[in-house]
Amino acid sequence: MITPPFLKTNDIIGIVAPAGRITEKKITRAVEILGGWGLKVELGRNIFKRKNTFAGNDKQRKDDFQDVIDREDIKAVICARGGYGTLRIINKIDFKKFRQNPKWIVGFSDITVIHSYLQHKVKCESIHSVMPGNFPENDIESKSLNSLKNVLFGGKTEYSINSHSLNRAGEAEGTLIGGNLSVLYSLQGTNLEIDTNDKILFIEDVNEYLYHVDRMISNFKLSGKLDNLKGLIIGHMNRMKDSPVAFGESAYEILQRAVEEYNYPVIYNFPAGHIKQNMAIILGRKIKMNAGSKTSEIIFR
Repeated sequence: MITPPFLKTNDIIGIVAPAGRITEKKITRAVEILGGWGLKVELGRNIFKRKNTFAGNDKQRKDDFQDVIDREDIKAVICARGGYGTLRIINKIDFKKFRQNPKWIVGFSDITVIHSYLQHKVKCESIHSVMPGNFPENDIESKSLNSLKNVLFGGKTEYSINSHSLNRAGEAEGTLIGGNLSVLYSLQGTNLEIDTNDKILFIEDVNEYLYHVDRMISNFKLSGKLDNLKGLIIGHMNRMKDSPVAFGESAYEILQRAVEEYNYPVIYNFPAGHIKQNMAIILGRKIKMNAGSKTSEIIFR
């Protein structure tokens, strides 16, 4: 797996919006924060364009993303926000120059599409983390931002958290893959469908009906995606919705039932996803996970 070069002071990074539209206020805040890290920021030409829910039409969003991954002077790409739209442009993007000059691509939620492409097609690591659309308004030293800065500049990455009562104890080592559960579900049956064999899978989601969480994880189970995992890390399942007739289980309970027959370790409530404390993780990187009775650890190799 390719590890892109880590950043240095005065490096240029690009911000583009391959999915949902973004406000100028959010981007201004991001430029201020990233500039405070000693980085120079260039914005995609079409970043403030609008086409319905999207940040411009498909061609505009594709062109911006193509430009920043092609340019040798841009050392990392941060996606402005998630929403929806990356799936519509991913197969129109040419990664030939990227393979010759790999760089960190940062984002989460809908950006799971790009993470999956990089892992499956390019064999390159990428960063699942907070984006400008989610940068804090007032807290420039937030844990989420600090974790992203640490990864981008090549710091040691490891996390220790209080264990959740549903954890299944154990240790595992393997390559970390995954992202947003709904997006991963949408990739099933495509050329970007994830390969989970001997991997550690990370999932998170937001604003989904509980029955749909059950549908998605049942699909993963029926398609064998849960059979040969080394381990499972579940981030926040935030703002879950119920139907008029209650489903009867929480999102975590649904996931626990789906994997109860397997023996690999499971960590619940890892601080990543659609929450304020969205810690940066490196997808495509080998990790060691330890689901303990009191604390759980994730160490990136």
